[in-house]
Amino acid sequence: MKYQLVGNFIRPKNYTFFEITVIIPTYRPGKFLFECLASISKQTIDIQNIEVLIILNGDKYPYINIVTEYIQQLPLMNIKFYYIESKGVSNARNLGMEVATAEFIAFIDDDDLISESYLEGFHDVRKDEFMATNLKSFDEEEENKKKLKSDYITHCYKKNYFSPHFNFFKCRQFFSNPVGKIIPKNLIENKKFDLELENGEDSLFMFSISNRVKNIKLSAPDACYLRRIRKDSVSRKEREFSYHFVNAWKLICKYSEVFFKNRKNYSTALYLSRIAATIIKLTRQLAGKFIETTTRSM
Repeated sequence: MKYQLVGNFIRPKNYTFFEITVIIPTYRPGKFLFECLASISKQTIDIQNIEVLIILNGDKYPYINIVTEYIQQLPLMNIKFYYIESKGVSNARNLGMEVATAEFIAFIDDDDLISESYLEGFHDVRKDEFMATNLKSFDEEEENKKKLKSDYITHCYKKNYFSPHFNFFKCRQFFSNPVGKIIPKNLIENKKFDLELENGEDSLFMFSISNRVKNIKLSAPDACYLRRIRKDSVSRKEREFSYHFVNAWKLICKYSEVFFKNRKNYSTALYLSRIAATIIKLTRQLAGKFIETTTRSM
């Protein structure tokens, strides 16, 4: 994978003894990325133990200069700024995992925020588990980010917070995406985000690493991932139903390939839940297209 190290803002330059690496993919970044970095800079753990990797992908200028200028205003943060020409969040995350030096990895999207205690508690995470945090969302139009909303991950967190026993099916929503997690690097091994999928690659990645997961440790409730809901996000783009059908078929085939290659080490319940979730999502998209077509014809 060809990439460019734009700037090494690690102090001192050759320091590599970080405890956690934060990977932030970014495409045509602006103020949302700067808000994200500001939230990382306010962490209650020692910021010198955090390695931040910013991976700019796709369009290079003027963003490479804008981000570099902003990073230079953060003297206390240890940041490496990379550029990769290939556009896509999966390309960027794969590069981040390749160059990360810490034992633990946290994926954060460039338009999201984290609470001040978000990175706390990872010291207690075992090698065969990952830590899942509480998650709330807010609309991008809302200036007051205190108006936080719950979503399916929030409900999964609440449902499992007082549960003494780990169960793949009961915790299945935690495997839908990599954000809101602190993951030991050894769990990931050589797994990568799939570059052929535009939708579903997050859940496929999490399913692929589930063969080594024996437990999920939940963070304290105030350790929270704050997801910004944007109307122009890739997952919310209007697409023809044929696109969704082809993508869903590819995703089901890829889940099945991972599962049946190493069936004894993967949860059958989790695998079936991933297939079911893909079909349910496709059915809802079809229903939405039908309602839209019917409305236009009236």
